[in-house]
Amino acid sequence: MKKYKGSSASKMQGVVLASAFVIPTYGYSAPVLEEVIVTAQKRAESLQDVPISVAAVGGEKIEDNFITSLDQISEYLPNVTIADSTSAEQIFIRGIGSGANEGFEQSVGTYVDGIYYGRGRSAKTGFLDMARVEVLKGPQGVLFGKNTIAGAINISTRNPSDEFEAAVNVGYEIEHKEKTIGGVISGPLTDTLKARLAVRSSEHDGWMENTYLNESTGESEEIAARLTTVWDASENLELVTKIQYTDLELGDRAAQLTKCSAAMQAAVAGIDNCQFDDETTMALTSPSGENHGYENYDSLSVGVTANWDLGEYTLTSVTGYTELSSEQALELDFTHQDNLSADPRNEEFESYSQELRITSPLGETFEYISGLYYEQSDLYRTNAFNLSNSLTRIGDNWQEGVSAAIFGSVDWNINESVTLTLGGRYTEDKKDLHKVMFFANSKTRTPSGATTVPGLGTAHDVNHSRTDKEFSPTITVEWNPSDDHMYYFNYSEGFKAGGYDLASASGDEDEIEFDPETAKSFEVGTKATLLDGAMELNVAIFHSTFSDLQVSTFDGNYALLVGNAAEAVADGVELDFRLAVTDSLTLTGAFAYLKAEYDSYEAAQCTADQTAATPAGTTCTQDLSGEMLTFAPEQSANLGLVYTRDLSDSLKMRFSTDVNYTSEYWVAGDADPNVLEDGYTKVNSLIALAPMDEQWEVSIVAKNLTDEKTSHWGNDVPASAGSYYKYLDRTRNITFAAKYNF
Repeated sequence: MKKYKGSSASKMQGVVLASAFVIPTYGYSAPVLEEVIVTAQKRAESLQDVPISVAAVGGEKIEDNFITSLDQISEYLPNVTIADSTSAEQIFIRGIGSGANEGFEQSVGTYVDGIYYGRGRSAKTGFLDMARVEVLKGPQGVLFGKNTIAGAINISTRNPSDEFEAAVNVGYEIEHKEKTIGGVISGPLTDTLKARLAVRSSEHDGWMENTYLNESTGESEEIAARLTTVWDASENLELVTKIQYTDLELGDRAAQLTKCSAAMQAAVAGIDNCQFDDETTMALTSPSGENHGYENYDSLSVGVTANWDLGEYTLTSVTGYTELSSEQALELDFTHQDNLSADPRNEEFESYSQELRITSPLGETFEYISGLYYEQSDLYRTNAFNLSNSLTRIGDNWQEGVSAAIFGSVDWNINESVTLTLGGRYTEDKKDLHKVMFFANSKTRTPSGATTVPGLGTAHDVNHSRTDKEFSPTITVEWNPSDDHMYYFNYSEGFKAGGYDLASASGDEDEIEFDPETAKSFEVGTKATLLDGAMELNVAIFHSTFSDLQVSTFDGNYALLVGNAAEAVADGVELDFRLAVTDSLTLTGAFAYLKAEYDSYEAAQCTADQTAATPAGTTCTQDLSGEMLTFAPEQSANLGLVYTRDLSDSLKMRFSTDVNYTSEYWVAGDADPNVLEDGYTKVNSLIALAPMDEQWEVSIVAKNLTDEKTSHWGNDVPASAGSYYKYLDRTRNITFAAKYNF
């Protein structure tokens, strides 16, 4: 009897399509693919046995390709986008995510070794010594729960090894002179205690030219370390402790003016290149001669997981503590003048979480997982908005949050081939906000006494509180006609709590508060193992509706407008495969078609051109019903290959390449043609040489080989109607790497 537990879904008649994927073998003999093990349902099981749309990237691929941050993972995963903005990292799955606002929690929950990372900034946490990254698509409201309305990213780091091992690796990127060094030491300390220490340090001086200052920008320095211990406290009790620290210093973002209004060109001397195109390699970027942009980021996380065997049952306790500190300065006029800036923009966040769950034994007619969850968080956020050299708007926010939930999922193995899963989670989320805003002198930061400044808001000192309650159910039907084929249908609901706009210039609750967001999702899919284990083919068809979608749109001047759009719909098809062509050659691929659009959004924020054409004294709105959602390309795809070959009795070679494609998509929420990102194709490759015993390895890792010029975020330049900027993605980079295993 096989084991599963549920997750997302679409129209029932799609099951009929699955029969087309049974490919005859005709006596074909080929190597067997290595099994991919995931924990998408809180149990270790084969990816092919999980009735849910899951994409997994293994630790070996992450390490070999010098993937050092979560956003780099999304390049390899169709229908997944992770992008930085002025306010926070944004994570989108199937066109649904959280926009650029400090008050939003992520629509895609991020979990590291079972601990929930609630803030967008957490995506910057050190990315090292990974076992795998699993991306669960669709609402995951039962087993993962916390705000996983669009999906969950489940990250597992490596545990200590049973035998002693140690390794050191170095890398040097020749295009931008990035230097990286890291290492791991692991093994048993006693008969019952094992430990693993992983560290990485990297730095580079920037990869884009600031032509006004004649220096590079986009520089960074990072130190990350993790200590893991596994203690077999008794025959029935295992304790796993993980402590991770990250210190990251970033220079100014690689921002580029992409369109300049006539007024900006007349007012700002030296702007002679204000176009974003494939020929542009040097550009006027955002830091002025006086105020450079930067961000200093520190994070600490501590997690203790206890697994206690109670006969055939397992009681698991996951205790987590996370804290992060971010100090940031932004130049907001995106020229070399000192007109607008946000300095400082600081965030302090800490959370404590506790999960208890009990897991029943496998092989029974009824199998279940149930548990309790509690989280307490404290957030402090300050925003200083500097207007020229005279006036500063300072906003301080203190928010306390408490979240509690009870959850459970039961599998009924009706017979050897059919399983019915029912699950649900009841959640209560409470937020208390103390919000203060005042005006001060830009130089001295002493209060100016002003109560209202046109366009900048009204001074206030307010307290608000809200509580959200929701039940999120799921149902999954799974059919296994053979050991090699599985078909599933799933219906699930998701919930993301409401909250407050922490960047707003208003203290009025009606203006700064947004309501919960809910989702209903159907998915039908199949997972097949073909050609005697040489091929895996997975297909999912989904239909999801989202009510009261939380949106944040820049007003073109000094504020983000936050609220709830009426409804959105996401329909699509996803396909992925792995094929072992020979012992030496493996092909992988994935394709996604997505139609994600606003079903009803009649009073959306206007673009700058629409606002300019609106008569004075009239409020401008636009109807975005039927318009594509942000970060929702209609097509995206990945094709990869890995080829290995023995060069001699003592040496072997490995070559891999990935071709990643995405069609056009919006990077901001007002459907302004000036922030439409054109479709593109990027190619990443590596070639490695190693001895047969793999004691050492040297490699060349090339990313964005064709040097595509792309961006991941853009918007209006504040208070400069008709001018636009974009945050650029890193251009071609080539790393020489070496690794030595002791």
